[in-house]
Amino acid sequence: MLLGLACGMGFMTKGFLALAVPVIAVIPIVIQQRKVKDLFCYGPVAIVVAVLLSLPWALAVAQREPDYWNYFFWVEHIQRFAEENAQHKAPFWYYIPILIAAVLPWLGLLPGSLLKGWRERVQRPELFFLLSWVVMPLIFFSIAKGKLPTYILPCMAPLALLMAAYAEDCAGQLRTRVFKVNAVLNGLFGLIGIIALLLIGSGALHKVHLFNADEWPKIVLGLIAFGGWLLFAVVSARDNAKRWTWAAACPLLLCLLIGYAIPQQVIDSKQPQNFIRDNIATLSQSQFVLADRVGIAAGLAWELKRSDVLMYGEKGELSYGLAYPDARGHYIGEEDFAGWLAQARKQGMCHW
Repeated sequence: MLLGLACGMGFMTKGFLALAVPVIAVIPIVIQQRKVKDLFCYGPVAIVVAVLLSLPWALAVAQREPDYWNYFFWVEHIQRFAEENAQHKAPFWYYIPILIAAVLPWLGLLPGSLLKGWRERVQRPELFFLLSWVVMPLIFFSIAKGKLPTYILPCMAPLALLMAAYAEDCAGQLRTRVFKVNAVLNGLFGLIGIIALLLIGSGALHKVHLFNADEWPKIVLGLIAFGGWLLFAVVSARDNAKRWTWAAACPLLLCLLIGYAIPQQVIDSKQPQNFIRDNIATLSQSQFVLADRVGIAAGLAWELKRSDVLMYGEKGELSYGLAYPDARGHYIGEEDFAGWLAQARKQGMCHW
């Protein structure tokens, strides 16, 4: 019943994936423990609880918007998973570098922890459960056509527990080599970050324009952050890696300073609110407001308190809604823009 309650709340938060991920995660451990019968006995109870919990919300949504479930199921789930034109399309190996970056500053423990979960699957089935919880959703999301980095967040909690178990065993058996390797990897990461910022800040990388000329304080903050990562990596390697737990402090300065070191062009592209507020008077007087990105359009609509922002050149995640008969006038294609602009100028001010 608790599982059904959790799945029901997850379904109302993230959709059908909240039902699929728990099922595929337990398949290997269920087979290995020969508890398939238990799965079919108690699984329906969880399903019934999840359905009863989410049914009132599902019916209320269907009453307000009859086409919602067609869009939510077929477009947001099936199309994004299987179709070639899925949004955020990426190759099968997309999550490998993301997983490597996500486990920092404990990257050195990753191979051993995965092997431990497999080798001790009989003696310690709880570790095999954690392994299947990591691997099965990772494979599932890798097969899907549409991918985003945050999709594999369900894999991180079991992976952290699996790596903690491996680290505890290594420390108890005085196997310090893995901690030395981990310290070296952290040191390399900090050093690479410092070198990259120095090259970008000096203009040596001509094709990379990340910071404006007046943003040198942000580069300094970045150097301090990566310098801290390098420093704590060195500390964790001292005394034959007996201070290996200091690796946990590697991201400390980066976490504290990253908010102040983000380049302005990144801020403007992801959070256009400041730009909108600086030009709120001009935009408010405009009869027509156009945006070429869905995120910017959402920011404009929120800040201007208006729902008539037009999309220009790109539909993105609004493609389904813009196909409605009453919404086709909300999209202006590049080939139609000149004619539309000539007509719009006769009616009022226009900004894009």
